[in-house]
Amino acid sequence: EEDTKNQQARDKMMKEHRDKVNELEAIIDDLRRKWEEEKSRAEEERLEKARIQKIMQFEKSEEVGRKDLMENEKGEWSVINSGAMAAKYHYIQERMEDAEYLESEARLDVEDLEDAEWNLMMQEADEDFNNVIEILRRRRIREFKAKTAKVRKTAYMGIEVSDGITIRNHKEKVGKLVKDGKPVNTDIEGVKVFNVAQNGPADLAGISSDDVITQFNAVKVRTLSDFKKCARTVKPGDQVQFTVWRDNQAMPVIIQTVEVNEEDFEQ
Repeated sequence: EEDTKNQQARDKMMKEHRDKVNELEAIIDDLRRKWEEEKSRAEEERLEKARIQKIMQFEKSEEVGRKDLMENEKGEWSVINSGAMAAKYHYIQERMEDAEYLESEARLDVEDLEDAEWNLMMQEADEDFNNVIEILRRRRIREFKAKTAKVRKTAYMGIEVSDGITIRNHKEKVGKLVKDGKPVNTDIEGVKVFNVAQNGPADLAGISSDDVITQFNAVKVRTLSDFKKCARTVKPGDQVQFTVWRDNQAMPVIIQTVEVNEEDFEQ
């Protein structure tokens, strides 16, 4: 059953991975389509610009020819100087070369822009894919740690105690005893209960806050360290016998411990 659950978890993880890869492929296809559209639009603009430029050059040449013809008809120019014709030809040639150079530069700019856009799109796609892989890797590490983590069990009594206390601080309650003409030591040493978990083992056994525990399984406890040392010997399900001092008298109390995760509770 555990292998089936692990297989189902792996299948689910692989499905999520495939879904993410499909989503990234769809994003790349959409970016490639936009890139093709932008490339086509740039090519159309370039061709339109070149066509307009050629029309303007033709119109300019036609205007020059018309002007020459009008000047010849008026008799202002009977003979066109060969040097003037050469200069005009040179001027037209230079303008054509300038137009070709500008067209080449524009083409290079468009290609550079396309390359930059494509590289950026691929870089973003790679980053998204790497992020998905990193998320999956961290998830697998967490799952592995959760499966291999060792859960430690401990005995739970449901009480919290403070450090050692001596009842001589409350002599008005204990009183002074005299035996054979000598004062008797009425000091009671133990640890004071300051919190009892509701419906816990100690609560069900009848222990209350402000009780003083003087013995733990017949072992005297004077400090919190003594109490913890005794508690470490108790196993889940063991019975623990306390000697509790309450209302100026000692009384036995038996607690039935229960099993809990050590990381959930601290004794």
